[in-house]
Amino acid sequence: MLRGFRTNITARSQLMLGQGLFNQTTPVLLEQAYNFHNLPGTPLPQDVNPRNYSCLDFETTGTSPKKGVGITEVGVVKVRQGQIVDKFHTFVNPTCPVPAAITKMSGHTALMLSKYPTFAKVLPDLIAFIGQDPIVAHNAGFERRFLSYFCEQEAQSFNPFYYDSLGLMRRVFYKHFDSYALGALCQEFGFELDENEAYHNAIPDAKMTVKIWERMLDELHCNTRLSQPVSAAFLDTLQSTDTKKCAAILGHDEAKKKLPNLR
Repeated sequence: MLRGFRTNITARSQLMLGQGLFNQTTPVLLEQAYNFHNLPGTPLPQDVNPRNYSCLDFETTGTSPKKGVGITEVGVVKVRQGQIVDKFHTFVNPTCPVPAAITKMSGHTALMLSKYPTFAKVLPDLIAFIGQDPIVAHNAGFERRFLSYFCEQEAQSFNPFYYDSLGLMRRVFYKHFDSYALGALCQEFGFELDENEAYHNAIPDAKMTVKIWERMLDELHCNTRLSQPVSAAFLDTLQSTDTKKCAAILGHDEAKKKLPNLR
């Protein structure tokens, strides 16, 4: 995933510039705050418990599938009551060149990936695995962009509900951290990768996103200032509302502060 980790920022920025996503005078805002909206007509999850979901991560060759960018790896972990119960993983042949910056971040090369199925062949199994689950993703707009594009290309009808952990972390922990990138947040909370795992790989990133998501839900459940339960509807409202307005909803003050006892 291209998530604004503190490492490899120069390589990633150069990749974005090379794809024409930014010009030399435009700041590369890797962690720009935004409001996340589910697509019109997307129903709330049938299971309103936000601790039941599928956490999705794509690794890709860039940021825009409409510009010929491909998916190189898919990782999904299925979560029930906050615990990982199943996983779906495959490498993918992106059918396009793999930039050196991506190889440096993920270790994926075009030669290594050429023996794996294309995403068109992976897509039906991915949809079946996720099923009716809502999707949690760190910067969910990224995963949705790719999934929606390829569903359209393959005439697959699939419009899941998304929770954006990046946007919600910015709101729930408003002004607590200098960075809300996945790696930076895990460092703040003391979450560590398992042995032989690395960021910018789909299953490790998905597993760490689960840790961040569950920590955020814990914080919300401990917030005695909330006037309504922490439900799918509440989280959807929160992620689609301006960050500063959410501060009032959540009872935050405007002063930047560090949380005590993060671990």
